[in-house]
Amino acid sequence: LTYALSQGVVAKRVVKPLGPAGRIRVIQLCCIALGFGRYFAFHTQSLPVVYAIFACIITALGVLNTILTADTASLASPDEVGGLYGVLESVESVAGICGPIAGGSLALIDPIGAPLTAVVGLYFVVFLLVTFGYDKLIIRGKSEPKKTA
Repeated sequence: LTYALSQGVVAKRVVKPLGPAGRIRVIQLCCIALGFGRYFAFHTQSLPVVYAIFACIITALGVLNTILTADTASLASPDEVGGLYGVLESVESVAGICGPIAGGSLALIDPIGAPLTAVVGLYFVVFLLVTFGYDKLIIRGKSEPKKTA
């Protein structure tokens, strides 16, 4: 329910009035919220606090996915959008398989710190990619003419 509300209500109200630079800032804020949220949810002892933190994490994921979906949809021509989403869904499925395998392998090294460090570190990598490449590759990529076969 929180995820659906974040996509249908929060993302629409937050993203609609923003320009490209604002969208980048929202993505960066979502990455920060996800990283800190995971860290603090893991280190808290209070169940209500964990629920509150995960509500924030889920909201950030919903907003982030909405922005990324909307922006990537505009990269392909109308004839190619279905294929693009097929590729993106495939990559997401592979990540859904590889992520737990990597997390389990890291847990063999250090059951607490290694998986958490990897997740937070990956959010930081996404933050850096958005900071230094999103505008060039995605936002400006929208304005370039699309070729159709």
